[in-house]
Amino acid sequence: VNLTELDLGGNRLSNLVLADSLTTLHSLRVWSNRLHELTLKGSVATTLQELDVSYNFLKVPPAFVGDRTCCLRELSLACNNLTTLPPALLHLTTLTLLDVRDNSLSTLVCPPSLKRLNAARNRLVAWSE
Repeated sequence: VNLTELDLGGNRLSNLVLADSLTTLHSLRVWSNRLHELTLKGSVATTLQELDVSYNFLKVPPAFVGDRTCCLRELSLACNNLTTLPPALLHLTTLTLLDVRDNSLSTLVCPPSLKRLNAARNRLVAWSE
């Protein structure tokens, strides 16, 4: 499959595993589902540039987020159940947009490449650039 964009938003998915066969995927939108977990296998995690998993039930970001091989430019984790973000997020040197609004984050550290941040309506007591 040669998909470059995949939008599965507004469905009832509770778990999603994307296989290694989606080697050309650059944009994945799975907003407004019932996801508790998102798994990307193989090279999918290294080619993805935009990821929108907003309005789900994630307690932690997808495992590949923060991996040094990850080339995400835009990441939306808004409206989930996040209480923390992985420190490895700082390794995302290509990330320019981060949307983590409407979660339960108490601290937030941002990668230096970030240009746009939405962290509204969290429980932030500390923020570091």
